[in-house]
Amino acid sequence: MILGKTVTGAIALVCALAGSSVAAPAPSSGIPVPAAYPPAKRGNVVEDYFGTPVADPYRALENVFSAETEKFANAQNALTRKTLEAFPERARFQRDLEKILRFTRFGTPFKKGDYYYYFMNKNGASAQSSLYRTKSLRNPNPELFVDPNLLSPGGYDRMEFPSFSPDLKKFAFIMTKNETDYAYLNFRDVSTKKPIHEIIRYADRGNVEWLNNGTAIAYYRYPIPTGVTWEEAGTNVDRWPDNWTLYYHVFGTDPAKDVPCTVATCGRAESGQAPAASNLLRGKVPKAVGVSDGKGGVIQVTLPSKRDRNLVAGAAWDMMTAADVDENAVPKVPEGSHATTYIASDNGVDYYQTGAGASNFKIIAVPSDAATGVVARDIIPADRTLVLESAQSLGNGYFALFYLEDVLHNIRIVKADAQRNPTEIVFKFPFSDGVATDIRADDELGTVTFNYGNYLNPGTVYMYTLATNKLEVFRKHQIPQAVSHVTSDQLFFTSRDGARIPTFTVRPKNAKKDGENRIWVYGYGGFRANMLPSFNAFAVALARHYGGIWALVNIRGGAEYGLDWYENGRLFKKQNCFNDIADAAQFYIKEGWTKEGLLSIHGGSNGGLLTGAVSLQNPTLFGAGISDYGVHDTLRFVNWTYGPGWTDDYGKEGVAAEVLSALKWSPVYNVKPNVTYPSMLITTGDHDTRVAPPHSYKFAAELQFHTKKVKNARPVLLRVREWSGHNIFSLRRYADTYADKVTFWAKALGAKYRS
Repeated sequence: MILGKTVTGAIALVCALAGSSVAAPAPSSGIPVPAAYPPAKRGNVVEDYFGTPVADPYRALENVFSAETEKFANAQNALTRKTLEAFPERARFQRDLEKILRFTRFGTPFKKGDYYYYFMNKNGASAQSSLYRTKSLRNPNPELFVDPNLLSPGGYDRMEFPSFSPDLKKFAFIMTKNETDYAYLNFRDVSTKKPIHEIIRYADRGNVEWLNNGTAIAYYRYPIPTGVTWEEAGTNVDRWPDNWTLYYHVFGTDPAKDVPCTVATCGRAESGQAPAASNLLRGKVPKAVGVSDGKGGVIQVTLPSKRDRNLVAGAAWDMMTAADVDENAVPKVPEGSHATTYIASDNGVDYYQTGAGASNFKIIAVPSDAATGVVARDIIPADRTLVLESAQSLGNGYFALFYLEDVLHNIRIVKADAQRNPTEIVFKFPFSDGVATDIRADDELGTVTFNYGNYLNPGTVYMYTLATNKLEVFRKHQIPQAVSHVTSDQLFFTSRDGARIPTFTVRPKNAKKDGENRIWVYGYGGFRANMLPSFNAFAVALARHYGGIWALVNIRGGAEYGLDWYENGRLFKKQNCFNDIADAAQFYIKEGWTKEGLLSIHGGSNGGLLTGAVSLQNPTLFGAGISDYGVHDTLRFVNWTYGPGWTDDYGKEGVAAEVLSALKWSPVYNVKPNVTYPSMLITTGDHDTRVAPPHSYKFAAELQFHTKKVKNARPVLLRVREWSGHNIFSLRRYADTYADKVTFWAKALGAKYRS
């Protein structure tokens, strides 16, 4: 079976294996161990955590604004770059990966007025896709509407959240800044395509709400940092943004004079009605709003009114609102994970997807004008085996449902009956060997479009139309030639506690079970984030040019098998995540594909924490670990940027049992002396406003301090990517970044390059 790609981003992991694997040592690393690492001053900080003293010798590295920390980071980065760029295979791999990326990409179309709009990157030649428009989807030559590459030649800034004014005369979009959570709002005149000369800086990466017939907007903005320029914002000399405010802007006025939204400017919910800025608050924007709870924490906001918060029938909300009501009316966020999100409003009914009382998720309906205390009605019950990952309204009670069945999408169009009759299935998508991405629905047109692909196929863009009950092909992506050399499988294994775990591989067609394969194991396992199989150019390049096997493991902590899957990978059960990934490695050994020391582990953000913890717990099982912008300090994570929002997975700082549980597996505090750890590449970005660089600085310094005293120690390198944040958007930067990682991996494990 062929299948799909990986997703990185957010946070979590778990574990502290009872004992590390004991076996023959891994082959010596082909990367030289530096005679001396750039030093960091080792202090004497010891902190008491509920009666347990914990040493934190590199506390000073938390001050990223100090001259000493900057010197440390710059010297570490220079050493890593010099080491990796000395290998000629690095440039060769980057060129070959770029060749695989050279195919035309199509986004899914959406209609506004007389035009269809869609993103396209011709031949993969640009850093990112541009937005085109056409009056007919059959037109092979659409007109260019907006080229974001002209605003960001290096591709570091990404175009997101396109939005049209109600009268379709203005167009708004966000450009992220240097992969950070800072952004700037841009506007275009729809008829002329010319810029409207009002650029709003320090905006949050979210949509806008059009007000007053398109003459004004509501948007979120960060406080403007002091002491730095706009060009510098988001670097290590900046106090990272950790809160934002809803602002009001009138076109034709100076954005510098914009003021926070008020009842008069942005509206207010009255008698159960949503405020004028409801789209920002309801969850149509795919993010939550942060509101201070007055105690240094953040309440996640998506819902606008008292009525929405007072639904009964078990529909408790993960993300509650503090907007639009008195501060003392904000309810306590209920315990447990319910993951309730707004879908749409249609004919006087509001629809929500929720996991409340339904691990596999269901859809509930609430009258839009309902009074406080209304009972939510289940209109599409949870399936016993399939997990409802996404639901899109097509209008008049019809929905496009994207179910997960063993991590692959099972797609169907259904009619929900308001009289509680069985849900009618009106259409089933004919394939089930991949996943849908870039999903867009239009309830006025009764259409849903999406790209359907897998690990080896960039996919086909489909459009389903309710009126005709037909599925049509909009564009089919070209499959890169390198794919002909590789194949993909989905396998299952049983973890040590009996859980059935899926794993996907991308491997050379001629790979043999001879115990000599180098395997790149990837995992995430947290925050209900699903790792789904969409096209992965890097995995193809790894298999094609190094003969490596890339393996993604759907460990617990995501929601691939519903909320129970998540609950079994967080807080006191975090260790399951680490056990699952280690058990996957043992599975590949038992199957005859490889042996201890020839496996590596990789993950980013929460997956970076996974990499750090598992590498420390299994020093002989893995020969290399690659940790990208990982959450390595899970005792002090709440002190930086988005950290206060991660307590559901890592624990609350004031709860002894949760803190002491995290202490067992937090990488910064679990490096042991006299242990030969895997070769480690630890990466972060100097503009990372999501997971602060001190996580990586402290972990690297601690590893280097202990491993330099170990005989046959392996290298520990710290890569601080310049002008880089938490996510990589540019195709060029994608290839450059993976050239670093693959070069380190290949040299550490002795993989040979193949032309």
